[in-house]
Amino acid sequence: MLEIDGSIGGGSIVRLSLGLSIATGNPFRLENVRSERPDTGLKHQHLAAVRASSDLSGAEVEGDELGSGELYFSPGGELSGEVRVKIPTAGSIGLLLQPLWIASTASEDVFTVKVDGGATAGKWAPPVHYLEKVAFPLMDRFGINASTRIMRHGFYPEGGALVGAEFSGSDLRPLEIQESGKTETVRGISVASQHLQDSEVAERQRKEARRVLSDHDPSLELDIETRYVESKSPGSSIVLWSDDGETLMGGDSIGEKGKRAEKVGREAAEEILESLESDAPLDRPMSDMAIPFLGLAGGEIEVLDITDHVESNIDITEKFVEREIRREGERLVGE
Repeated sequence: MLEIDGSIGGGSIVRLSLGLSIATGNPFRLENVRSERPDTGLKHQHLAAVRASSDLSGAEVEGDELGSGELYFSPGGELSGEVRVKIPTAGSIGLLLQPLWIASTASEDVFTVKVDGGATAGKWAPPVHYLEKVAFPLMDRFGINASTRIMRHGFYPEGGALVGAEFSGSDLRPLEIQESGKTETVRGISVASQHLQDSEVAERQRKEARRVLSDHDPSLELDIETRYVESKSPGSSIVLWSDDGETLMGGDSIGEKGKRAEKVGREAAEEILESLESDAPLDRPMSDMAIPFLGLAGGEIEVLDITDHVESNIDITEKFVEREIRREGERLVGE
């Protein structure tokens, strides 16, 4: 059984450990969970990931309680065909799906996930639209098949989303993402709740994002749509992405009380431009999310930079797999 120190990071250690445990069959004990954070232990969003992973794999679990500083998880046998998850808060659905996405590498059949509650876009978390338009299409090229469907959006503070996801038995292949191509088109989705339609929030997010991108490169083709959606509380988000045929890059931002729609659009545009101006073929969120698959399948990827988050994800991944992930500058090699 693997012993893991949970004090070295936040919820990502919980999520990666869950997914890699199911993918490899290795049980683990996580101690000192988030002990260096002001609010220590497991929170609602972490418990949702634990219980979803447990239901998926028929795992034996101890310590799955609110505030618990220790978690034991031992995956069972075959993966369940359907998982239902309830999130009572505005926790990120994008983060909840991360361990299930990793776990899908061990699945020979299709399994579905239905999430009731939570947020479709949140702070420091990949929006569901980012998964749909950037993460899943990119990883599909390497044998990892996943899709989502938003039936109801959820925003902070109420959450209340309704999202379905499907993960099919994957044919995992080594990752080889080392070169970025010329970007000619940036697409996007600017979303706001119907509460904000009179203020034209979705249009204002889109307009500012288009302005920033056009000022940077007038030759860019821009295709950003707007949507107004039903939700329990007011909220907005924008996700931008580019596809050059070889790689995918994204940028996103969310609305908050007191934050102008123009700032939301500007933040998303500046984030994707940071990636497009670099020589790296992956943006920062995908650099993090690709690491467990690099450990499971091998290959080479080049990341934007080696952040503490990247280092932490490498350390956790290497505990579960026999493959070493070497650092060669900004290039990561799994062998």
